[in-house]
Amino acid sequence: MAKRARKKPTRKKNTRKKNTRKKTTQPPRRIAGPGFVYILQSKANPARTYVGVTNDIGRRIRQHNGHLAGGARSTTAFRPWFVHSLFQMPTRREALSLEWQIKHRRRPSDGPGVLGRVAAAERLARGFCTFRRVF
Repeated sequence: MAKRARKKPTRKKNTRKKNTRKKTTQPPRRIAGPGFVYILQSKANPARTYVGVTNDIGRRIRQHNGHLAGGARSTTAFRPWFVHSLFQMPTRREALSLEWQIKHRRRPSDGPGVLGRVAAAERLARGFCTFRRVF
């Protein structure tokens, strides 16, 4: 009996369409300026504090106090707020890092309330190369 010849498997052609769109270039990156970490204290309830980051502290405090749109939800109940302490960092990235550390890495030795937050900020900011306490 004669052997049958096997059919070779056929390859499927690539049926995907090629991307014919032109690649768009990304806009140039902005030059990063300094970032500010601020600690707010409520005038209505001085035990309440808030820690945040901004590049324009005047605009941000007006937002928290409700004069401009865009304040944090957690600051609406205890208005008005004032800036208790302000720290300047060389970049926004370092400012965000310090903010996170202030919120999550407090020690009992820092103390309670707003003075405890300030003590934690000063202790944690020593780990960065350059920071400046504005007030």
